[in-house]
Amino acid sequence: MGSGEAGFREVFASGEFRVLWLAQAQSRIGDQLARVALALLVFDRTSSAAMTALVYALTFLPPLLTAPLLAGLADRYSRRSVMVAVDLLRAVLIGLMAVPQMPLAALMVLVTLATCPQPLFSAARNATLPQVLPDGRFAVGMSVITATDGLAQIAGFTVGGLLVAATGNPHLVLAANAATFALSAALLRWGIGPHRPEPDGEDGDRARPGASRWPASGTSCTTGRSSGSPPSCGYSDASWSPKRSPSPMRPRSALATKPSASSWPAT
Repeated sequence: MGSGEAGFREVFASGEFRVLWLAQAQSRIGDQLARVALALLVFDRTSSAAMTALVYALTFLPPLLTAPLLAGLADRYSRRSVMVAVDLLRAVLIGLMAVPQMPLAALMVLVTLATCPQPLFSAARNATLPQVLPDGRFAVGMSVITATDGLAQIAGFTVGGLLVAATGNPHLVLAANAATFALSAALLRWGIGPHRPEPDGEDGDRARPGASRWPASGTSCTTGRSSGSPPSCGYSDASWSPKRSPSPMRPRSALATKPSASSWPAT
C-alpha cells in the first residue's frame, strides 16, 4: 500500500475511531428498534394508520428545522461534551417514552424533542472525525460509517420486529433504545479526547469583521481558492443537505463530509 493510501486496517487502528464507530453502530440499531416499537405502539392504541404515519414522520422531520439553530454550538464547546450531552438527553427522553400508559400527546412531544438535537450531535461528530482520521484515512473512515449505518438500519428493523413479536411489549424495545444512548454517552466520554474547537489560525476567521458565522462543524465547504470562485457551504447531515448561499469568507473549517442516512437521533 502506497504512502498516500489508507485502508480499513489503518482506520481501525485509531482507538478514537473505533469508539465513534461502535457508539454510532449500536445506537443506530437501537433507533430502528424504536421506530418499529413506536409504530406498533401507536397503531395498537389508535388503530389509525394516519396517526401512526404522523408519529413515524416525527422521527425524521424535526432536524430539518433545528439544524440551522443548533449546529453552531458544536463550535463553541468541546465536541466530546456536546455529543455526550446530546446522547444523555436523548436517553432520558426515550426512557420516558418507554413508560407504560404514557399519553399519546406526550409521546409525540417526546419523539419531537428527542429528534431535535440530531444536527448538533452530527455537527460535533463530523468536526471530530477529521481530527481522529487525518489525511487519507478520513475518506475511508466516512465510508465505513456510511456503510455501517445502512447495515445497522436493516438489522435494526429486522430485530425490532422480531423483538416486538416475541415479547409483545414495545415499551421494552423503547427502553432498549434508551440504553443504547446511555452506552454511547459512556463510550464517548471515556473513549475519545475532548476535541475542543481551535480559537486561532484558520479558525480565527470568525473573529474578523465580515467572516461567516455559519458553523463549520457538520458542513460541507469548498473554498474556491484554486479556481478563484467564491466559497460555498452547506450543512451535511443524515437525511438532508440544503445549501447556503456563498459566504464572503471561509468558515472556521472546511469539512466535506457525508454523514449517515437517518435523522432519527443517533450517534
